[in-house]
Amino acid sequence: MSGIWAWLFKGNDTGIFNYVLSWFGIEPQLFFSDSKQALIVLAALSVFKVCGSTMVYYYAGLKSIPTHLYEAAKMDGASGWTIFWRITFVLLLPIHFYVAIFTTIGSFQIFDSAYLLTSGGPNYATMTIVYYLYQEGFVGLRMGYASTLAYVLFFIVLALSLVQRKFMGKDLQY
Repeated sequence: MSGIWAWLFKGNDTGIFNYVLSWFGIEPQLFFSDSKQALIVLAALSVFKVCGSTMVYYYAGLKSIPTHLYEAAKMDGASGWTIFWRITFVLLLPIHFYVAIFTTIGSFQIFDSAYLLTSGGPNYATMTIVYYLYQEGFVGLRMGYASTLAYVLFFIVLALSLVQRKFMGKDLQY
């Protein structure tokens, strides 16, 4: 996936994205050489990588909602917007919680894309914590420091997961 992304955002006319931009008279962009653009491209790749699985989770959640709830709401005269907010959104809370936890954990584990596309650059703009951990442990051979970073990462993810559990992890019964 990173190889395809590198081809799409290549910094010359052979990159697909720059080719499309040339239709509008925009000069070719050096996406992986600009700090802001490189971070946006890396973030877009991360979102793209989890999009498919997230859609499957939401589709499964939507299929599990009983249809009689929608029928009863329509008979009571509820609008589509009210049905969405009062039935669909509420009954998908476990899916929202699951997706929030796993995308949060996944966002802290971005390594392959940063390693393959930008090597943490330019100007450390795409240096993720896992890539930094790799640099310190396996390139700089500071295993103790890298191990400490891994523990810090674990406690950050644990704290965020507990906060998400407190605010989103309500049990639903219907």
